[in-house]
Amino acid sequence: MLDDLAQAQQQQTPVEVAARQTPAHAVLEAARSEFARFAG
Repeated sequence: MLDDLAQAQQQQTPVEVAARQTPAHAVLEAARSEFARFAG
């Protein structure tokens, strides 16, 4: 089970992993839009 979890996390960005582990999706979306504004 832990090996499966490690393999799954290798294929995802830390942000995507965090998005699945936190209920604060709205906060993540806000951070993503802020990053897009600065980066773009």
